[in-house]
Amino acid sequence: MVRSSRLSPRLHGLWSALGVALVTLFCALGALGCQRDLPLRLIEVHEVTPAELESGDRLEVHGAGFPQGRPAHLTFRGTLYRPGHAPERARLGATGTVSGQARIEIDVTEELLASFAGTGARAEHTTFRGEVEVVFASQSASAPPIAATLQGVVLDVFPAGLGADDAARADKEGAGVLAFLGLEVTAAGPGLVVEAVAPGSRGEEAGLVKGDLLTGFEGVRLTRVADVRASGAREVSLTFRRGGGKEETRELSLVGLSRALPRDFSWIVWLMGLAVALVVAFVAPFEGRLGRAELAIARRVRRLRERDTLTRPFRLSALARAASRGLLGERPSRELAWLPPAVLAVSSAALFALPGAGTLVGEDVDVLLLFVAFVASSLTVAVGQERGLLPRLRALGGTALLLLPLGLALVVAVSASGSLRGIDAVRGQGAMPWEWNAFRSPFSLALVVTCVVAQALLGARARGEQHGPSADAAYRVGLLFSSGVLVVLFFGGYRLPGGVDKMSLFARLAGGCLLLAKTWALAALALLVRFTRPLGVQREGAGGRGLGGAARLALSATLAFATSLAWTTSRWAARVELEAALGGALVLATAVFLARVVVRVKYVTQAPTPHVDPFV
Repeated sequence: MVRSSRLSPRLHGLWSALGVALVTLFCALGALGCQRDLPLRLIEVHEVTPAELESGDRLEVHGAGFPQGRPAHLTFRGTLYRPGHAPERARLGATGTVSGQARIEIDVTEELLASFAGTGARAEHTTFRGEVEVVFASQSASAPPIAATLQGVVLDVFPAGLGADDAARADKEGAGVLAFLGLEVTAAGPGLVVEAVAPGSRGEEAGLVKGDLLTGFEGVRLTRVADVRASGAREVSLTFRRGGGKEETRELSLVGLSRALPRDFSWIVWLMGLAVALVVAFVAPFEGRLGRAELAIARRVRRLRERDTLTRPFRLSALARAASRGLLGERPSRELAWLPPAVLAVSSAALFALPGAGTLVGEDVDVLLLFVAFVASSLTVAVGQERGLLPRLRALGGTALLLLPLGLALVVAVSASGSLRGIDAVRGQGAMPWEWNAFRSPFSLALVVTCVVAQALLGARARGEQHGPSADAAYRVGLLFSSGVLVVLFFGGYRLPGGVDKMSLFARLAGGCLLLAKTWALAALALLVRFTRPLGVQREGAGGRGLGGAARLALSATLAFATSLAWTTSRWAARVELEAALGGALVLATAVFLARVVVRVKYVTQAPTPHVDPFV
């Protein structure tokens, strides 16, 4: 026993050393195994030319050892600098062709240009600063890819189709910044030459003198006066070169340039928006139409709970069954029982395939095609349920008024993106809710709300009346298509974090699921509004006494349309930091408002006396 106790520490030390050696061996083998998947550095990248890109140009990557006959996958990782905008981190992809062992060529298409510089009215001269990685896929499944990276790449991308009014407005804003700094400049190709420096100005305090060449402002490489636009920061960096020397950078204060809120204090807009939302949602009196709508929702939920609790406890499955019945519509005859699910399944499949295929029919007509399908289904529902010439004419007039909000929303979205293509609308938005077009201004949100109410009124019926199965299916197909148009134009579409041009298979599937989920959610919201009938529509939404409600809704949509266009062309829309803060405040306000509705509906549902108004 004594010998065993003496040998025990030695044995423990031996086993510990052996265990450490095995763990080290396994880690080394794992590292070697992981290195098999790492790209091999068998090629070199020396230069990317030209430094300035426009539509129709050809970007060339010069290096050595490029394999012939294989596509090159390029990834641009870095920061995008735009005049008047905060810096934006980006990861962009492109595909090029090998034209020799030392050169790769990439055509600068409109899609590639838009991924750098933006689309439509938001397109700006953009300076990219970062790195470019070139990757060639291996011809063998077991071999790693071949890759090389070039650091310190600087590219200037210029969008096409910049309007004369927008250019003049940008030049005026840039001249105002230069005057605030006390500088007079003239354009000299790349850069701005200082002609005069005002005594005692901030330019003189920074050490600028006549003859200096201004080369950069807040990361943007200067080519004209419009590039000198402030993004709302209190301090900016100005890069210049004196004579043939190296570039120097100075930090300049812009406090006092504008009376607008600085970018550093944009969180105040968030707090103010949340405070206003709380006051409006929980303090302001809403005992009118909104209160009646909440009571209608509560009654439907109460009846559903009472019916389902006869056999089983009321759970979320009951709500799911009710939602499916509402989305599928009226139950047709046994012979046509397959029609509503089949039609909605085909429509949903078309929307789901949009991110993967990139287009349904053509990029320039996809959104317009969905809109036309919605108009056709709405006219079918309105005319098919009326008898006689005068009722049908009245139904057509009411339908035209209710279709006006969506048409105006289409015009607003096209004016913002500068294109009728759905992919341009998606590309111009972000993945976060406050980056969607619907929340970029209160007027855009108001226009979207009128569109949802119009969708609901198009399917409204008189009490005790029902559509036929064909009209009901036509209404829901049109509702699905119109919701898809609104989602693409105003709710980010299938936009995920990252770009929309070079999406992987998984990203395309995820984008399709996201687009479909947003579309069904918006359609369900329209059906919920339809079921509550908050505007007191007693007749078909396209005619009868509901014609006055349709006219008022069309007037509201027209006002929201005009103010939204005015906001888009105003100087406030160019303040990206204000736009992001305002979008966040609107998202918070919408969430608080929906929470308010849910709380009040739950309170009414649980009230013991449903015949008495619980809000009194």
